[in-house]
Amino acid sequence: MNRFNYWFILALVLSSCSSGIHQLSVDFAKSPTPPSPDYTLTKHWAALPQKADAADSIPRKTTLQNQQANASVDVFFIYPTIFTEKPKNQFIW
Repeated sequence: MNRFNYWFILALVLSSCSSGIHQLSVDFAKSPTPPSPDYTLTKHWAALPQKADAADSIPRKTTLQNQQANASVDVFFIYPTIFTEKPKNQFIW
């Protein structure tokens, strides 16, 4: 290892061992709380029995049939997250 690399690595190690604590000088921006959705409006639902949506689709190449009109009950399923926006910052989806 040449002399320059030795001094460079030594300076890097010594500078990374500072005893000071770095504190943020500003607070993070606070996001306003959005209003609660009005669930009486169909636009706030991802799937409804009377609405044509992706929940009505049936997989291709299957023997399944659309029997929603004959179903005796509707199934209510809570899906935890639907992320449909373009990722920001370092997040890779």
